[in-house]
Amino acid sequence: MKKKLIAIAVATASVTSGVANAESSWEVASTGGVIDIGGTITVDNKYDDLWQWTLGDAIELTNTDEDMNAEKDSLTITMDKRTPLLVGKSDAFQASGAGIGASPSISFSGADGVEVKLQNAETPQRGRAVLELPIKGGESNSVIGTLTLNVTTAGVMYKQSTEPQYGGPHPMVAPNAGDIFHGGLPASIGGLSGSTAVNMIAQDGGLTISEMMHKWNQFTNQEKSWIQVAHPYSSKGTVAAVYGYSLAIDQGQTLKADFNSPLTSTTKWSAPLTISIAYN
Repeated sequence: MKKKLIAIAVATASVTSGVANAESSWEVASTGGVIDIGGTITVDNKYDDLWQWTLGDAIELTNTDEDMNAEKDSLTITMDKRTPLLVGKSDAFQASGAGIGASPSISFSGADGVEVKLQNAETPQRGRAVLELPIKGGESNSVIGTLTLNVTTAGVMYKQSTEPQYGGPHPMVAPNAGDIFHGGLPASIGGLSGSTAVNMIAQDGGLTISEMMHKWNQFTNQEKSWIQVAHPYSSKGTVAAVYGYSLAIDQGQTLKADFNSPLTSTTKWSAPLTISIAYN
């Protein structure tokens, strides 16, 4: 009997408390309101610290009208040294199929903020590609021409070779969204081998082949020498690998500025290249 009375007393107290709370929240002639429903989902971005990038320096050009064509509406500049624009490197890692943040994609835009696609060069070889950027005149926002920027790209992943006793640098393509370096590599790399790609990247300050081999061997707990690889691969980061990337204007490549009308006075022009990196 005692237990029953206690139970009833608790139940009564609970009901009374509920009624009191309800009574305190009544509004006369209410028109309704908003009930916030939401929460926080925490994503473990464990791949964020695996990637490092460096941007190239500004390119300052000084020319006279004597450097232009006869019509004074076009200027072609041949680069006298290799000029890196973007270089990237990773630690060794292996992501799951849902490895959020493991796969960087690269995009480009011009002074007007409109996306610019990396195009295949007329003769696609050794990672050569083209970017076309709008040229702005002076302090104005008006477009006065187009800059054709000839570049060289290279992406490489050091991973298990097709011969099991070796690791090796594999040249990369990235045709699909989610592929590592998607947007930053042309559709055709034109016979670029893995070791050539690594040498290009190392020349721009990226990882050398010895550094890639060392990182991969440590991660996989193996001691394998490297072997030359020519067949291109794409990756979403789901294999154990080390990655390197480079975008540069090679020595001998050109910048070609085509103006909408002949230049009849001293003109300050600019064609900034914005590079964005997102992680899928």
